Amino acid sequence: MTEVELCTWFQVAAEEKGFTVYNEWGGFDQLLVAPDQTQIGVEAKLRANSEVLSQAISGWQWRGRANATGPQARAVLVPKASKEFRDVANALGVVVFSKKSFD
Repeated sequence: MTEVELCTWFQVAAEEKGFTVYNEWGGFDQLLVAPDQTQIGVEAKLRANSEVLSQAISGWQWRGRANATGPQARAVLVPKASKEFRDVANALGVVVFSKKSFD
C-alpha cells in the first residue's frame, strides 16, 4: 500500500461517515470537515512513528487559545497502530485513524 492508496481509502471511508474531505489542504495531507463544520487536520504516513506525530502537532502553539484559527483537532492516519503509539498520540491530543478505526 502507498500513502496515496491509504489516503484514497480513508477519503472514501470518511465520506461514507458524512465528512467532506479536502486533500492537501492547509498544510495537511487531508482536512476533514464534519457536518457541524468541525475540522480535523490529518497527517498520513505508512508507519506509526514519532515523525507523523511531530507533523500532526507542528504549528499547534495556538491550541487552547480563544483566537485560534485552523482545525479544531489534529489526527494521524496510519495503516495500523500499536497501543503504545495510541497512548502517546492521546497524550499529545492527537486522534489516530487506522483501517481498524473503520472496520
